[in-house]
Amino acid sequence: MVMVVVVVVRKMMVMVMVKVMICGDLLCGSTFFSLAYGDAQTGPLAVNSEAEDVAAALNDLWSLKPDSVQVSKEVHSQGAHFTVTFVSERGDFEDLRGTSMSGDTTVSVTEVTEGRGSMDTFTLQWGKVPSRPITFNATAEEVKSALDDMFVAECPGEIQTMEGSNVFYYRDFEYSQFEYIGDERGTAVNDTEAFCGSWSLRNPEVLFMNDYRKESGGRYGRAPLQVYPTSNQLGMLTNVIGVRYKFRDGDGASVETTTQITFTTISQGHTWSYTCVDLLSPLQTASVGSGYELLHLYLYKAESQQDFYVDAVHLGKRPTTSNIPAVLQKRRPPAFAASGRSFRATAVTRVEAGDDGAVVRYEVTATPRDCAHGFPLLDVAFLPVLSCLSLNIAAEDLRYALESIPGMGQVQVREDGDCQRRKWMIKWLTRPGDQPMIQVNDTKVIGNNPVVEVKERTKGGLFLRNLGGDVLRTLETEPQVEVFINGIPSRCSGDCGFEWSEDQTPVVTGISPYQGSDGLGTLVTITGFGFASGNASVMIGDAKCEIQEVTVWVTFPSLGLAWYQADVPNFTYQLIVSSFSPLSGSVAGGTLLTVTGYGFCSRATVSVGGEECRAVDVRQNEFTCRTPAVRTTMRNVVATI
Repeated sequence: MVMVVVVVVRKMMVMVMVKVMICGDLLCGSTFFSLAYGDAQTGPLAVNSEAEDVAAALNDLWSLKPDSVQVSKEVHSQGAHFTVTFVSERGDFEDLRGTSMSGDTTVSVTEVTEGRGSMDTFTLQWGKVPSRPITFNATAEEVKSALDDMFVAECPGEIQTMEGSNVFYYRDFEYSQFEYIGDERGTAVNDTEAFCGSWSLRNPEVLFMNDYRKESGGRYGRAPLQVYPTSNQLGMLTNVIGVRYKFRDGDGASVETTTQITFTTISQGHTWSYTCVDLLSPLQTASVGSGYELLHLYLYKAESQQDFYVDAVHLGKRPTTSNIPAVLQKRRPPAFAASGRSFRATAVTRVEAGDDGAVVRYEVTATPRDCAHGFPLLDVAFLPVLSCLSLNIAAEDLRYALESIPGMGQVQVREDGDCQRRKWMIKWLTRPGDQPMIQVNDTKVIGNNPVVEVKERTKGGLFLRNLGGDVLRTLETEPQVEVFINGIPSRCSGDCGFEWSEDQTPVVTGISPYQGSDGLGTLVTITGFGFASGNASVMIGDAKCEIQEVTVWVTFPSLGLAWYQADVPNFTYQLIVSSFSPLSGSVAGGTLLTVTGYGFCSRATVSVGGEECRAVDVRQNEFTCRTPAVRTTMRNVVATI
């Protein structure tokens, strides 16, 4: 599936101002509220917070960056007013949302001034994640770079990424992924959401070793143990970290040993957690001495069948933060992270520009990963809400106003009529199907009995053609059982996967004896493993063998045919003739000859004097035939299978 989106930018500043009203006991510092913008929310704020505290909390929200806010505060008898001004030229911001954490406190938000952008830049938004401001008339490469940044996770500022005096070791796997190819150090992957950037490390058993190499080429060596390892985890990881270290004991001897440290800040699941561990204190308790140096760090899976991921590994002298929840709140997730969908590649082409440079068009092609679908349309953010339009509005301006409505798509507007009867013809270009009637608010239209009406000229429709069966196939990792009825494939409503398994296959290792006969009551013993006591079926040639005893158990009907460990064993039926009658007959032939014995079958033949005796009736212990004509009176009777 490839998505193609056309972004139109038209160059055309008023800052947004909102008022947050807190009603509650301002003397109570234990009552809290929070503010949210987009998908990011502040931590708890005391109702008696100062304006600087509220501003700092809002400016930490990833959904507001790179813009900022200014906050002023007014106190009144029932609470406080915080006036929040968005310092930005991008345009109209969404309203803040307030949440009270106490039943006797209310939070209300009112927009005072609607923002209007300078249109020197524009902002794209996809999956509730905004791009950085993009310069008007930007190149296709600049637009693509801004789009690509929306699909990577943005690290909080607390995570220090530069190695130096305070940071002994740091890895985010963005530029070192080729070092991690599936050994004990794990596998670098970019097909799942990373904590920072696009790459994370899957299932590492070893998190750090002293002989790891730096980017400069030298080895890290032993780390002096005043370091705090911090990292981000996702998946089924135990809350135990293994440490191999060296120290000097009380006698001054050098000791190298391994221990495990248990910590409580990790959380197992499908969301990222942030962990910071003090290594030195537990090691001082476990081994009394001095000069502690870190050699290796180990991680352990909680469940062998479940994956876990690690990202942004940091060994430093001091903890990166004392407020881990705040670090998680400041991290900006990639677009569509909550749905598990992402794009494998994007491409941007600048396809058209107006003669006067006032209109720029970009065509965006996005290729989803793993056949993902159901993506919403790419939006242009910070556009003002469509309000009053002039009756003299030009067709081109009306087109841009209509296309700013979310979900409207591209339209064509043609102006008609005269100054006494204005008329605009609107045609949808990119949104297929029947469209709802446009609603017009004419309360502000003045004149001599003015009439505003909307009529539908042509009802829209959507032509659907039959889809081929392959279009409806889904990606599966196992072979699927398919049922066709009159050549039409059925739908699978559950798990239709099938797997061939050697563990589920009965195996025959031999038989004993290799010859016998029903008449002798020969008991054939089949040895092997994976057999079952119920509903087993054994065939010797075309004959079914009655099961007397099975010594190793498995259900044959559910498992299918047995596998032979060596060559398929051969069993020889023994043919025994005990008598025949009559002992004499006509030389002209036609005498009914009955041969009795064991081991007869439909392929058995009887000859008299070398001439075939034509079979009349064949049973397992009796063969009846008509004798042929012969010239002499003494002939041998021979039976063969």
